[in-house]
Amino acid sequence: MKTLCLINLGCPKNLVDGEVMLGRLAGAGFRPVADPAEAEVIVVNTCGFIEAAREEAVNVILDAAAYKEKGACRLLVAAGCLVQDQRADLADAIPELDALVGLDEAHRIVELCGGDPAAASGVVRPGSGAPTRILGTPSHLAYLKIAEGCDNRCTFCTVPRIRGPLRSRPRETLLEEARVLVAGGVRELVLVAQDTTAYGHDAEGVDAGSAPLAALLESLDTVPGLLRQRLMYAYPERLDDRLVQAVAGLPTVCPYVDIPLQHVSARILRRMGRGAGAPGGDAGGGAYQELVDRLRAGIPGLAIRTSLIAGFPGETEAEFAELEDFLLRNRLEHVGVFAYSPEPGTPAARLPGQLPQAEAEARRNHLMEVQQSISLELNREIVGRTVPVLVDGVSRETDLLLEGRLCTQAWEVDGVVLINDGECHAGELVQVEVTEAHPYDLVGRVVKREGEGNGDGS
Repeated sequence: MKTLCLINLGCPKNLVDGEVMLGRLAGAGFRPVADPAEAEVIVVNTCGFIEAAREEAVNVILDAAAYKEKGACRLLVAAGCLVQDQRADLADAIPELDALVGLDEAHRIVELCGGDPAAASGVVRPGSGAPTRILGTPSHLAYLKIAEGCDNRCTFCTVPRIRGPLRSRPRETLLEEARVLVAGGVRELVLVAQDTTAYGHDAEGVDAGSAPLAALLESLDTVPGLLRQRLMYAYPERLDDRLVQAVAGLPTVCPYVDIPLQHVSARILRRMGRGAGAPGGDAGGGAYQELVDRLRAGIPGLAIRTSLIAGFPGETEAEFAELEDFLLRNRLEHVGVFAYSPEPGTPAARLPGQLPQAEAEARRNHLMEVQQSISLELNREIVGRTVPVLVDGVSRETDLLLEGRLCTQAWEVDGVVLINDGECHAGELVQVEVTEAHPYDLVGRVVKREGEGNGDGS
């Protein structure tokens, strides 16, 4: 058996791709190892979304190439988005690479890593089309990628060019994959796609008024043993009443919606190529305010996460102030702000009014300071309450603490609940009394473990 180290970079969608490749390789007889120094085959699953991600990918590949001289490595492979987008440049720049695997070649990963393709034929479950995955997440949590590609044409984004048009996965395939994951110990499924609310709208005969994503949530709600399902990357245009009702009413669906608004100025949104702010509405702060109000009214206990871009070409000080005012007025639970940087080949990179990068960074930092104060205020409101926490395991900050998450906190992108008193284990749902609040994290003690009565599965 050849030892194999697969290094995943980038977003959760890319992580799922890596998990599938790792499952195929393990099924073909490769033995996964965590330390690249011990691996005969190293696969770097790259991201190519923004310049910082491309630089990281190249650096990781170069670090891995060093193991061909000082480690066990005999074969170095690059896969993923950067390969799909810049194969020739990557091959020229890093001659140590032995193989490059684009997104549309991932099914050939065993062959391209020097293995026997026939040996991997059994890793696809008969009748489902859902491949076996080796999870890169905690064993009780998994991403469920419901679609590939994107039909939106945001002027700043390279994803449609790299990953192609929207291709939704069949509902039965997703249900089968969910059942297998839950049977294997997964308690929380996080639904991801480039645009989850577009799910199913590429199918023949689906009209604009249908609700395929709501129907999928309803189907997943019936999977025995599933505790939580969480919705990420929900674009505002299709957050209709049926979907709101599904999030509010289904027992397993977390009262949590991630909506990448990107901006609130109508003019900037038009320059971004973003659509209407709400079903049937116009883009901009007014429509987004109506959307937030409607979501708050329709989903009790809702936590909203959004991402914003500061310093987009042509953004005036008044339009930047609109962003700050929107944050202060709505007090969203989770916000990520990115400083705009021009991506080669995108329409936004050719727009007039490009701001200096230092200015974009300064605007980003200011908004994050504003949000930090808001997050601290919101967290202080939780102190003294006893809340259900899904335990993720030992804290990534210190092995002296455990950590877990409320149903209003997504893994890795939001804050956590640090547990400094009490016993529990990863994957367990416990009741925690919150004793401290910090800008992003909470601290608390276990007061009741799962099965001791009054467990809240929300």
